[in-house]
Amino acid sequence: MESLEKDLKKIIECLRTHNYTKSQILPTEKNYWKLPLEPLNLLNLLFWKKNALFEWSAFPAFYQKLFKIFYPQVFSLFEIFFLNSEVKREEVSRFFSEEDINSFIKNNILKESNGNYKFNIKLIPYREMIFNKGASWFGKDSVTFAECITKDLNGKTVGNTLDMCTGTGVQAIVSKKYSKRVTASDIREQSIQNAILNSKINNLTNITFLTSDLLKNISGKYDLITANPPYGIVSKNPDDKTYGLHTVLS
Repeated sequence: MESLEKDLKKIIECLRTHNYTKSQILPTEKNYWKLPLEPLNLLNLLFWKKNALFEWSAFPAFYQKLFKIFYPQVFSLFEIFFLNSEVKREEVSRFFSEEDINSFIKNNILKESNGNYKFNIKLIPYREMIFNKGASWFGKDSVTFAECITKDLNGKTVGNTLDMCTGTGVQAIVSKKYSKRVTASDIREQSIQNAILNSKINNLTNITFLTSDLLKNISGKYDLITANPPYGIVSKNPDDKTYGLHTVLS
C-alpha cells in the first residue's frame, strides 16, 4: 500500500503541475437526445461554469478535439488517466521517468500489452481536487451532491459531520471545508482504504474513516449527516449485487 501510495502521489503531483483539473470542463457521455442543450456545453467549455465530465453531449468527441488544440498536454493526461486509453511508452515517458514507469508496472497500476501501455487507475478531477476512483462509484450524482454541499454550506461552519456510504470519500472531503470534524464510513473496507488515500492526495488527513454497515459502528451525535447510497437499479457497478438498493430499503 505504501508503494502504491507513493506512486499515486507522484502521478497526482504531475497532474497538478500540468493543470489536469482543467479537463473537468469536458462532457464525455454521448447522447443524441441532448442536442437541444448543446449550447450549454459549449458555453461551459468557454467559461468553465461547472464540472461537465459526466454530462451528456451529442458530440463529446468534438469538445475533446477542440480542447486538445488549446491544451495538448492536459488532454494527453486526460486520455491516459480519465479515459484510460492505450498509449505508447513514449507518451508515458513524456511525463514520467523510466524509474517511475517501471514502478507503476511493478505495482500493477500500469499494464503493457503488445507494445501498448494502459493505466488501470481512473483519476477524476473535481474543482481543485483529484480523486482515485478505485472500485467505488463516481458519477454525475457524486458531482451533483458535492455541489449541493458546497452551495448549502457556503459561509457556514458545522461541528460534527457524518458521511455514510462514503465510497471515494468525495462528500466527506468536500464537507471538511465546512466542518470542524468529519467521520466517514462505508460497508466496504476496500472503499475505506481508497477514501483514506484520496484524503491524503488532497492533503486532508484529519478525517476519521471507519468500516460500518450503515450506523452499526457509528456512535456520538452529529450536526450534519450526508449519504449517497448505492442504487443498483441503474448502476453498472458489480458490487451493487451485494451493496445495492436493497441495502437502503431493508
